[in-house]
Amino acid sequence: MENTNPIARFEGEHRFLSNFHECEILYDGLMFHSVEAAFQAMKCQSHEERIPLEDMTATQARQAGRRVRLRPDWEECKRELMFALVMQKFSANPVLREKLLATGDVELLEGNHWHDNYWGNCECSGCRNKPGQNHLGKILMEVRRELRAVKNETLCTKLPNGFSLEARNDVETAYPGIHITLVSPEGAREVVCFAEYNPNRPGGRELCVAAYRQDQEDPVYHESYFSNGEEEEPHG
Repeated sequence: MENTNPIARFEGEHRFLSNFHECEILYDGLMFHSVEAAFQAMKCQSHEERIPLEDMTATQARQAGRRVRLRPDWEECKRELMFALVMQKFSANPVLREKLLATGDVELLEGNHWHDNYWGNCECSGCRNKPGQNHLGKILMEVRRELRAVKNETLCTKLPNGFSLEARNDVETAYPGIHITLVSPEGAREVVCFAEYNPNRPGGRELCVAAYRQDQEDPVYHESYFSNGEEEEPHG
């Protein structure tokens, strides 16, 4: 019988749902060891101020986050940022992704005892009558829905010469994207191009379109689009 009871605490077998769970998060060109560390680092006003948090544990980063120079737009951007970090955590790690999808449709509640009624739902006696907003739980459920929707989704087009083109959503990496694969009539497969959203590329490039050449191992980037919609000059 399917379990329909809410997951009310991110601990024990459900510890992987916690922002304190150890995982690799790449953001702003820096590699953090948890969502918590990356999130606290993004409170800082400059890239340089974020660097020390790269090697911190989640607990150390939370403490450091209370002392940083807070960026002026923090309240406006913090939920969107949390969504991006949680999405990266689960889309880039196949094991964590499958664990999240295995929770089915049960409600995810970030129960806590440290009076956090914005990201979770504090269960202490003083907060018992103050229902939490549970934004972290809601983000996890949003991420779960999106990953479920794209899992194994592949579009295939037959070509006149017997070959096929397959377009596959890429959920194995930190950056959402689409890979185009050429499939021969005998079943041989060759990735020919891809497009990915990568906010960490140099120069602020976010949407990158690249193609492979037979004589080169690495892809050649043809177009990169800035977040303001302007195109960069083609490469190669």
